[in-house]
Amino acid sequence: MNTLYIPYTKVENIFWNLKYNIPKSAIMFVLMKQQEYYEKAEENEINETAFLSAFQYIFKEVAQSSFQISSENIKCILETEENIILQQQYSRSFQCLQAYY
Repeated sequence: MNTLYIPYTKVENIFWNLKYNIPKSAIMFVLMKQQEYYEKAEENEINETAFLSAFQYIFKEVAQSSFQISSENIKCILETEENIILQQQYSRSFQCLQAYY
């Protein structure tokens, strides 16, 4: 398995865009477990990712940890990350269109 790397700027960006007050350490933990899920899913062997969605995997890992992160907060972190990615893609597309015209 590769080393998990989550840029701190990504955590900061999610932290400031969340509706709820969730500690940065909890955000980092959720993002690391999400990355771990996708890395396991890419392996050529049957593992738990074949039977669990990313959210279910993260929820299971959170339950086994010392973090007290609710399922609502996990969903909020993942949705906020997705929205930030979409905003960045939209911004890049818009810049390309401006450069074209």
